[in-house]
Amino acid sequence: MNQKISGLYKGVFFNPSESGMRRIELELRVDVDGAPSLNVVSGDFYEKTKNARKYLSSFRFEVMKKIEKRSDKIVLIGQKGKFSSNSSQFKDIRIGISSNSNPLKATFVGTSSSKSKIHCICKHVSKYFRTVFL
Repeated sequence: MNQKISGLYKGVFFNPSESGMRRIELELRVDVDGAPSLNVVSGDFYEKTKNARKYLSSFRFEVMKKIEKRSDKIVLIGQKGKFSSNSSQFKDIRIGISSNSNPLKATFVGTSSSKSKIHCICKHVSKYFRTVFL
């Protein structure tokens, strides 16, 4: 697969116990192709309410293992992550990226040390990792 998958992806975890008033957003940055590539996946979690957006935590996984499953899907696996002090820590992450969707979609799965998993489907929103408003 020659398609570039690096860039910024965004998705939402809905918390059904909160009646849809509160949601957790994931900003996922994938830097695994191109020259130079850092071979890193990192992300930030935000809490979004009707009137505000609050930073919760961050993670960063280096030395991602890249597996091409089919001609239209890549799986990225990270096993040693760094976390912000208030972060929920994952034992590993897996990100499946399908190249046959427009925009690209990334399925994020984080596994905790207790083997519980969180899932989020993120859409590719930019080839750039951050947005700066001047």
